[in-house]
Amino acid sequence: MFFRSAALLTTIAIPVGLAAQDLTEQPSPNLPPGFSAPELAGRYLRGSSHDYGSPSLGVAYQYESPLAPRDSSFGTLYLYQRGEDDRGLTADSLLALSAAVFKEGLETMRRRGDYDEYHVTSEGPDTVTVSQGWKIPGYRVAYTYHRKSVSALSFFYLYVAGNTLLKVRATTTASRASTTDLPDFAHEVVELSARKAPHT
Repeated sequence: MFFRSAALLTTIAIPVGLAAQDLTEQPSPNLPPGFSAPELAGRYLRGSSHDYGSPSLGVAYQYESPLAPRDSSFGTLYLYQRGEDDRGLTADSLLALSAAVFKEGLETMRRRGDYDEYHVTSEGPDTVTVSQGWKIPGYRVAYTYHRKSVSALSFFYLYVAGNTLLKVRATTTASRASTTDLPDFAHEVVELSARKAPHT
């Protein structure tokens, strides 16, 4: 069922590199066919990867600023397949349900103490245009959060390319919020990932 993906949708502000394995030399069999993780998107460098063990959970790729640790901005690209129960949903329906689950996850995290508070600052439909005018529909949510002495701006992007889902999670400190390039990174990493994928 669709909501079995809630755990993936609420993976928030935790770099997967902390418990990741390097898949650079052996691409994962759970990577959606035709999709890839570029080595560079904007100024962000691909680092460690994590295979979640099935096509419906897919593979995650960590991206970090070349200025780290001075700039701790980071992003994560998740590439995975729709589950069998999700394949009958239109892209718009899947995106709407995913956004709702994500926002429910924010509230769950606040209740359990992961955030002291959070505020959704913007959300709405989004699109990435790939080669030859192929447009991949998506949805974005931006929010700020506070946890103890940490204040940050975080982003959730989800795109539907046929039976493949591309999710981007990205976070920067509050001090860099007004100048962040993470939205540009999200669009570029998705466009590059889907560039050689079949148009579905």
